[in-house]
Amino acid sequence: MTSFPPRPMRFSAAELRAAFVTDPDSQRLMGLRYGARDLLGIDASLPAIEDRLRHFSLLEVLEVLGRMNAVLRSTTASAVEAQVSLLHALFPARRVWDIRRRLEATMRADAAESPGQSPSLPAIFEPRLIAAMAVLAGATLPPTGVQTGAPLEKIGEALMMLNDLVDTVHSPEDADAATPEGRLQWVHYFAVMAFNLGEDSTVEAMVRTAEIFLDRHDELLNDPDYVDVAALFEEATGLTLDAYFLVSVALIGPMFGITADDSANQKALIPKGFFSGFSAEMRTRFLALVGQDSAAFCREAARAWPQGELRPLKLLPVEQSPVVHFGEGHVCLSVQLLERRLTAGIYHVLLNARPGAAHRSFRERYQRFIGRAFEKYVERATLRIVEHLVARGGWHPRDRRGGGPARFFTEGALRAALSPASTPTPSICDGALLVGQDLFLIECKARFFSLAERTGDAPESLTTRLREITVRGTRQLNATLSMIAAGNLRQLGLAGC
Repeated sequence: MTSFPPRPMRFSAAELRAAFVTDPDSQRLMGLRYGARDLLGIDASLPAIEDRLRHFSLLEVLEVLGRMNAVLRSTTASAVEAQVSLLHALFPARRVWDIRRRLEATMRADAAESPGQSPSLPAIFEPRLIAAMAVLAGATLPPTGVQTGAPLEKIGEALMMLNDLVDTVHSPEDADAATPEGRLQWVHYFAVMAFNLGEDSTVEAMVRTAEIFLDRHDELLNDPDYVDVAALFEEATGLTLDAYFLVSVALIGPMFGITADDSANQKALIPKGFFSGFSAEMRTRFLALVGQDSAAFCREAARAWPQGELRPLKLLPVEQSPVVHFGEGHVCLSVQLLERRLTAGIYHVLLNARPGAAHRSFRERYQRFIGRAFEKYVERATLRIVEHLVARGGWHPRDRRGGGPARFFTEGALRAALSPASTPTPSICDGALLVGQDLFLIECKARFFSLAERTGDAPESLTTRLREITVRGTRQLNATLSMIAAGNLRQLGLAGC
């Protein structure tokens, strides 16, 4: 297995500040993306990227990419230190220093173009583009092959070339934001970027998944669309909830052990015997949930990235299968996408549990029910926040202005308090938080966007979805405000807020 070579030298704290114009203790890296043209002095093209990938076997490429994503996901180093570590991992020392020199010159030129503005931080390696390179490798290389041990700088060059090419896709830089059409193009662009660059806290995502997708929701038993999602999960995966959580932690754990400081001695390849402590049936079912074999991955990658096409946002093969199975073991391509598969991705696992036209009505019922489960989750989360803040004194039980206690009213409580003059089924928001004399109305929309909408291929459909969310939500908020103004919720103390 190709290993990251040990770094022959490290940047000091002062050198980090000079090279990256930032505090090395920063935990975030947001800024300008630099590529092969600026940092290596070479032009980028898709054939040139594919040529560099062909120096390796698929296993070699995916293992290196998986390790890089794990380093970037690690919390043991600052974002800048992780970038520096990867430069040293991929390039020999002489090229690292040349890259640094070019980076400094390019950043100075960029700063000169925008005098008085805070300097942007450099981004060289990004998790989503590393995942995109994994898809391109699957579309380019055969599923099996002899490991070559070629210099890893070929992979580094390919990644930097992808940096240069990616902004040529979906970029609306020629759109005039002063016109309605131009503004809409920029809205589409930022929405797609939000879909692809957003990141959840692991703990928050696991809790949300457990409460929405893996709970039996006894409080909703009388809902006409009720679905026992916990039982549906076992039907879809063959795993008990205990087994699911146990194996999830076992799989993610080793990936968190890959850090910037020790990347030379870590592997993103999980050996076959790693899961020997679990039953054969449990291993088979769980590995089928999170991944597929290399041949299947290559087929899916080729469909996502047809030959000669640059499609950096088409990451469905990695999103659905963040783990690729080889004869030697299993490679996790992206810790972030593995976490997403095991959390938000459960929505699609349950949606597809009963495929085919015969079960269409069930899938529609499931989607409606998940919306109700999401509303209940928001209610519980808001109540927990209020209780926690009141308990620790963040919100005093009585507002400083003497307006009354902090209280949260669920949608059910709001409906129950409506005066008889109200319409039988009024449009109302999901909850109201009263803190003293300040009222906060809450409206939540659990909308899952299609692949085409998330990747920028369906701007008209994306616009329709966004309008459904904002317009319908705004109407519900406005209707609630009208009821308060009319005195229909006076018995809850919601008048004159």
